[in-house]
Order: sequence, then C-alpha cells, then structure tokens
Amino acid sequence: MSEFSPSVWNGIKHGSYLVVAQEVGPSSINFRRWIAIYPIFKLPKDPMFVATAFSFLKSSLEHKYCIVDFEVDKKVLEVSDGVNENDLINVNHWSASSDEDLFRQLKSMGIDMALFVPDWKCEFPL
Repeated sequence: MSEFSPSVWNGIKHGSYLVVAQEVGPSSINFRRWIAIYPIFKLPKDPMFVATAFSFLKSSLEHKYCIVDFEVDKKVLEVSDGVNENDLINVNHWSASSDEDLFRQLKSMGIDMALFVPDWKCEFPL
C-alpha cells in the first residue's frame, strides 16, 4: 500500500478537487462500489448547501475529511440520470479531523491510497 499520488494529494489540499474516489470490489455482481474522500474544509458552509447535502457529509461538517464507502445497484446506474441518497446501498462513513487521521483510517481499512483519482476518472456517481 502506498500514499496518494502527488497530483491527487495536491488536488485535495490546494487544488479544486471536492471529492476523490476509487472503484473497489462490490459485495455482489449486481452492484458497483466506490470509496470516496470529501475534503470537508473545501465544501460550502452556506445553509442551502448544508440543507441539501448527503447525510454522511452533514455528520462530518465539524471534521476535515469524510470517507464514504457505498454501493449502487447496476440497474439504477443504467436507467437513472443521477443517483440520490436513497439509491445507495451498504453505506458506511468515517470522519477524520486531520491528515494523519485520514491516513490512519484508510490504512486500517486496507485501502490503497495510490488508487484514488478525481471523481470523473472512475465514473463516480454522486
């Protein structure tokens, strides 16, 4: 397991990345699964955003990062123009208050940080 690629880490810390993700093995052949990292410190703090944010983001607003692991049924992805929170399956999330907490949590989950990419490079549905 290695660290984030320099370009992804720079995008998280100093660039425009509001989410990075990687697709991982699903629990069923009928699902697709992603793990994503949201740098909470970059997200808008205005009440309108907070009111419409996914619940996993709302619960992490007092932290620096939110890690979310979820699956989506392939049928939903095929027929839907977009995915909403009700479409997510097997959702788990963790908050991290520092870079070190983020690294520690990802390592404890056995996640290869080098495989994170900008959301648009892995068909991230959210």
